[in-house]
Amino acid sequence: MRRMADAGVLVDRLPATAGASRRAVLRAAGLAAVWVVVLGNAGAIVWLWAHGGNLDVKTSGDLLTSVARITGLLGAYLALVQVLLLARLPALERLVGFDRLTVWHRWNGHATFDLVIAHVVFSVWGYALLDGYSLPKEIRTMLGGGIYPGMITATVGTALFVAVVGTSYAIARRRLPYEWWYAAHLLVYAAIALAWFHQIPTGNELVVDPVAADYWRALYLAALAVLVVFRVLAPALGYARHRLRVAAVVAEGPGVVSVRIEGRRLERLRARPGQFFVWRF
Repeated sequence: MRRMADAGVLVDRLPATAGASRRAVLRAAGLAAVWVVVLGNAGAIVWLWAHGGNLDVKTSGDLLTSVARITGLLGAYLALVQVLLLARLPALERLVGFDRLTVWHRWNGHATFDLVIAHVVFSVWGYALLDGYSLPKEIRTMLGGGIYPGMITATVGTALFVAVVGTSYAIARRRLPYEWWYAAHLLVYAAIALAWFHQIPTGNELVVDPVAADYWRALYLAALAVLVVFRVLAPALGYARHRLRVAAVVAEGPGVVSVRIEGRRLERLRARPGQFFVWRF
């Protein structure tokens, strides 16, 4: 009887074990797909850079401008990845977890900032050597010479991006009210949009190859579509469907307050243990 009971226990546990294994396989496949998309696009960008004549380096000016181009392309790409990491994509959050996405967002932000600054420095330095100008004169030429379209908007976008990064540091975040910090982070969308206006007109790889320019446009349109759907439409539809509102605020004890929320069709939220909501009042 004991053996039969033990066997029965094992039989009962097999479906759960098989289900867990299946979920683990699906999760691993999902993560692999995410990395294939991210690294695949990064590889495509490097390929565009290499086939845009940037490996034909003859002078130090050519070398610096070549480095400026790849840092600019990768910096712009990682900026798109940056906003998508916290775009509240349900599939991605279930696959990775919001806490891990936050960590990825922070480190990707560091990489994006470093690449953007490197792009600016190497661009000014490299073109100054090619033109035979001093650095101040080269900056004036870039901004006001009419040679490089979109440089004014790109400069404003870079300044906004630096401001966003500055507010992200812990010391600045502690000193700023949350509303100001959140509003500053919304400027990253403006920074990306403003930087866009100089990328195709002045991007060497995107000027010489129409297919590359179309690919670059597709990246931005895809990111914009995802943001509109999941950051604008989905929250609006969720609010219209569930009508979540504060039902009561209850003081549970010294320094402890419960905020009770009610709404309609709450079973359709399909909430799971361990999940949480981000509320803004």
